Amino acid sequence: MSSDTDAFVPSSEQLIRFIECSGESQNFDAKGPMKWDNAEQSASLSKDIAAFANSTDGGVLVIGKTAIEPGHFDYTGLTEEQASSFETTKVANWVNSRFSPPITLACHRHDYQGKTFIVITIQEFDDIPTFCIKSYPSQTDPRKLFLRESSIYIRNQNAESKPVGSVDEWRSLIGLATKKRRDEFMSIFDAMLKGRSFLDQPSDEDKFKIELQQVWDDLGLNQPEEKAKGAFWMSFSPMTYNSQRWPEPEMLDNQIRQHSIHVYHNYPTYQSRAHAMGWGISSDYQGERWALTYSGQFAFHREFYENNEACQGRYIGEEETPAGHWVAYQWSMSTFIEFFMFMARFVDAYDPGESVLCDLVVAPLQGKKLLSVSPSVRVSIGEPQPCHVKEFRYHQKVTVEELRTSWEDHCAKSMQMFYQLFPSEQWITIKTLRDWVERFKERQF
Repeated sequence: MSSDTDAFVPSSEQLIRFIECSGESQNFDAKGPMKWDNAEQSASLSKDIAAFANSTDGGVLVIGKTAIEPGHFDYTGLTEEQASSFETTKVANWVNSRFSPPITLACHRHDYQGKTFIVITIQEFDDIPTFCIKSYPSQTDPRKLFLRESSIYIRNQNAESKPVGSVDEWRSLIGLATKKRRDEFMSIFDAMLKGRSFLDQPSDEDKFKIELQQVWDDLGLNQPEEKAKGAFWMSFSPMTYNSQRWPEPEMLDNQIRQHSIHVYHNYPTYQSRAHAMGWGISSDYQGERWALTYSGQFAFHREFYENNEACQGRYIGEEETPAGHWVAYQWSMSTFIEFFMFMARFVDAYDPGESVLCDLVVAPLQGKKLLSVSPSVRVSIGEPQPCHVKEFRYHQKVTVEELRTSWEDHCAKSMQMFYQLFPSEQWITIKTLRDWVERFKERQF
């Protein structure tokens, strides 16, 4: 992961010189006010960042100044919302999910003449030029690509960020690389010419992990304040990675609608057409967020209702448990069951015999009590005790056929593992949980 600790850290005087720089060149560019949107604006900036990484001595991007005419700029500055969106880790994650080898960059915030600017410093590549590993199409015109897979971007003589094209541009790029590691680069370049793989490729499972982190980033769920909230983080995917399994947003939307379940309500919920994202589609409705990627990975996030609701004492002398200090037995159970029920239905869209990776995380749990919202259900003997672990994780590989025929057993097992994290003098048995699954299916929950 590239971060500001890896990159060049300019002084205040250097930042001012960058902001005041009067021209655009191979190592410098300026952009008008914008927000890092994890979408088209980010893709456009990423092309410039990659081009600077492939330039001698790297480059600098100043965000917040607009060229009026050659050599003259309007120093508009950024709003607080725009400036705060340029967080180094967030920007680096997005860029490096689409370029390889990773680019080292840092975002520096600086006030100049009463206005706020962002200065992005980009280091020159270490060993071999960085290239695009994932295309980014326009959301309005799929034929237009902001980023094109397999392209190597450079700064040309007109200070534009373009794919390398001419013989002279190739010669310059190769010369820069060979100065760093001549023998190694030439063997890699020879492999490129012969059509062989020249970089260690991540495994399919790693690709899904990287993609899932990008989904959480783009949905705004990887921020520290979001991580601190109690929530369910659920996902499943086939074990074979195909970035274009369902290459159109409409195809993804149809898969969701065809395989959604309805017990008490639609799961996943969709009240209107989902939003198109760079990696697929997503929807946000009443605190529930779900996503489906072009590769076939489904992700679901639900914040604890208990974060904002206290639990009333059900028995004489039992005190109220404040919001944020408890987990509801029935609500957590319904979340598990809906997820497994939908997954068992959705995997029909995968190939027969294919394995499915299921990943569930519930966090943070430390200090929370497991309580029932129904006086007829008691989940512990005596006063409930707080959980001592930080999180619950269920990571399981299972075939499509097994999920379809015995998802209830997998669901009951995962729920038992979850409930056993909460101290109690009695265990909740698999049989009890299996019975609850059947009651939920029959709307007796």
